[in-house]
Amino acid sequence: MSQTRVRFFDASNLDSIDWPEGYDGDYAREYLTPMLRDGVRKYIKNIDTKMAVLRIDDLVLPITVNEDQWTNSYVCAPYTHYISYAEEELYLIESRILRFFLRIVIRTSGLLLRSMRINKVVHVNNWLLSTNLYPDLNESQIGAITEFLRDRYPDYALIFRSVNRFRSDQTFNALKAVGYRSIMSRQIYLLDTTIEKKFRAKPFKQDLKLMRECNYTVHPAADLTREDCPRIVDLYNALYLDKYSDLNPQFTEEFIDLARTKGVLTLKVLKDTKGRVDAVLGYFQRNGMITTPVFGYDTTISRKVGLYRLISVVLALDAKEQQVLLHQSSGAASFKRLRKAEVAGEYSLVLDAHLSWFRRMPWAFLEVVVAKVGEPIMEKFQL
Repeated sequence: MSQTRVRFFDASNLDSIDWPEGYDGDYAREYLTPMLRDGVRKYIKNIDTKMAVLRIDDLVLPITVNEDQWTNSYVCAPYTHYISYAEEELYLIESRILRFFLRIVIRTSGLLLRSMRINKVVHVNNWLLSTNLYPDLNESQIGAITEFLRDRYPDYALIFRSVNRFRSDQTFNALKAVGYRSIMSRQIYLLDTTIEKKFRAKPFKQDLKLMRECNYTVHPAADLTREDCPRIVDLYNALYLDKYSDLNPQFTEEFIDLARTKGVLTLKVLKDTKGRVDAVLGYFQRNGMITTPVFGYDTTISRKVGLYRLISVVLALDAKEQQVLLHQSSGAASFKRLRKAEVAGEYSLVLDAHLSWFRRMPWAFLEVVVAKVGEPIMEKFQL
């Protein structure tokens, strides 16, 4: 039995949380208090989940609890991630025959996974963003969290999403030691901004030249007002929802205003000479890594203007100034590789050993299929 104490908080005892001191504690309080108090859907409209908080040592880890919710965003629904989203991304594969075959495989698998209640899960350290960043969790802490959640939710699979082996290797190894399965979820791109020569790549120098010569200026959150929030939501939606998938988190104006006023994301925008916001990014940092859950631009403006390049270089320069690892998510592979980002795998770590054999089947199935079929396809087509 673990001696590490785990405490549980939700909306019913929100006022009794003793938030840790320091940056991470302050961040958790500002981010999670509104979510627990008001409900998640006020801030992310395509997420239906029960949210709570675990307090262990000097850490606060949000958890989400789900049953079915088949149309939820992938950030708390394994079915959406491995079935719905996977089918949507088939357009990236040029071979019509391969697309047809994979569509049959995905839809058939989806029927099986639904029958086995794959969405009956508890996600740990789930901030409801495209990427969860991790503190260094040790085996004792993982063991205590696992024991606590198995007792409280005995019929639920436990999942740690967005674990990579580049920066969260200690957490990955601790999870494996406790008995979690590792199932690859996507390929990501990481830029180590502590390596100066990466910024001497020709494409990056061209991006800097574009920045010097463009008609845009960079503005922080302090320069924004509540009236800017609808425009920022529209810019994010134009990229992440309209161009990619509406299964991505659908942030509301209230979420953007929370980021603007409470600093739960570092917001920066590009304004043209008339003061119109045409591009936005919003990032946060944890444990020497930053990632950008909010990223968007006006897709109706000519690509020659280079809005994607401009906000990307603003982000890279911020990461360089802070000397952190820049998590660039997935997609736009050639763009990121040319700018010296390194490819890495990102995983969901799943504990299902306490479940019935029937409920373990979907995870055993995914573990094999993703390793034998999914990973080679992701690598070949840079998905």
